[in-house]
Order: sequence, then structure tokens, then C-alpha cells
Amino acid sequence: MNRRALAPEERGLILLLAAALMVSGIVLLRPSGSPTSSTPSVDAIVLENVRVLIPTFDARRSRININSATEEELATLPGIGEVLARRIVAHREAHGGFTRIDRLIDVSGIGEVLLSRLRDHVTLDD
Repeated sequence: MNRRALAPEERGLILLLAAALMVSGIVLLRPSGSPTSSTPSVDAIVLENVRVLIPTFDARRSRININSATEEELATLPGIGEVLARRIVAHREAHGGFTRIDRLIDVSGIGEVLLSRLRDHVTLDD
């Protein structure tokens, strides 16, 4: 692969961007302790007075019941966002509760790969 040399302006821009990132002081905050509730944990990324909350799923906590979970709770599962959570609830309401976790495959947008990722995080039991 042929690489061309960077022009002085390009090198300067790259160095300027790198310096700006170092000076801005990007800080990653993680909650301490081990939460025990079924509320999703939240990681906060602080970037110059701007805080973005990112819901995360903590596998150490109890599993989410796919027959009683809200859209918000379902959206915290790995690979499930708002759209798939809404589809799961709509499928559950249209066809009754799920009798097996494998039946999640009937929800549009959930395939074998996603289903395999979800197995350890969901349950049918309370």
C-alpha cells in the first residue's frame, strides 16, 4: 500500500486536534459499587460541561422478564433499542405472553445472533 506524505498543513491540523483533545480533559466517570435494583446502570461521559447519560445493562443483576417488562426496561438489553422494545411489547400484546424465550425470534428484527445474545439476560419467570 502506497502512503503519501502529509503536507505541513495536514500535520499541523492533526497536532492541533491532538493537543485540543488532551487539553479538553475528557473524563470518563463510572458509578461505584454494585447496584442491586433492576434499574439500568448509567455511565456518564463528561466532555467540557456536557454530560451524556448512556443506559447500560449489567449482567450481574437479575434478568428482565420479557412478559412483564416495559419498553424502557427492554431497551436496556444488549442489541435492543427503542424500536425493537416497542416491537416486543406489541408482539406480546397481539399474541399473548411468550411461552419460550426462543419465541423472541418471531419479533421482526430479532434473528438468531441477537437471540443468542439475549438468552442470558431475559427470563419468563418473575
